[in-house]
Amino acid sequence: MKVKLYEIINASEVLTKIMKSTINLKAAYRIGKIAKKYQSEMEIFQDLRKKLFDKYGETQDDKSVKIKDDKIPEYQKEMNELLQNDVELDIEPVVISENEKIEVSPAELLLVEKFITIEESKKE
Repeated sequence: MKVKLYEIINASEVLTKIMKSTINLKAAYRIGKIAKKYQSEMEIFQDLRKKLFDKYGETQDDKSVKIKDDKIPEYQKEMNELLQNDVELDIEPVVISENEKIEVSPAELLLVEKFITIEESKKE
């Protein structure tokens, strides 16, 4: 599956939330595998983001880093280029029943739609 780096970043918090839910064992296993694969991409992103902070930022008194005002456009350009990178993940979307006890908002579902498919229960 090919996704953009920003899609992994946007989905990571919701996938973590779903991993903490009680779901069937098969789905839990597959989500765990997805999490393991996206986690390595997140680590690479964090390292590169730190390098951008070091390149364009300055450390504040409270040890946070602020991008220098005159460097914001350059920082944003490089960050956007980074976020648009294609990432190949060797995964298949996880199918989860709509009956699972997972509380996520519609907005959160949109963030994970490439990783999770909701299966409607069969009507009799």
